[in-house]
Amino acid sequence: MSTAAPFEERDWKYLSALREGFAEEFSRRANHELVALLRREDMSESDKRIAARRLSEDRQSDFQGLFGDWRRSTMNMQVFLFRKHGLLRDDHISALSEAAQKYIEQHFEKQH
Repeated sequence: MSTAAPFEERDWKYLSALREGFAEEFSRRANHELVALLRREDMSESDKRIAARRLSEDRQSDFQGLFGDWRRSTMNMQVFLFRKHGLLRDDHISALSEAAQKYIEQHFEKQH
């Protein structure tokens, strides 16, 4: 993925303001996923414990990738990851600069 994405300073500031909300939403989803796993009746308690540990490790890795290296120079990768995880919605994108909107439209699939 090219590092020459056309994000302006205002795009960076806007996404920075959304970042905490994205982290909360990601955490909410991960927690719900864990609760659903623990409520399963088709698994032994031991299997649930093992699966819960794996899930927690996977989500921690995802979280680190999403929020651990927040710099303007990595913004295009962050946008890709936010989009991949369903955090960056079309209404968020519509608030970005026109150049950023076009870049995202060309490089990432549309989500609702």
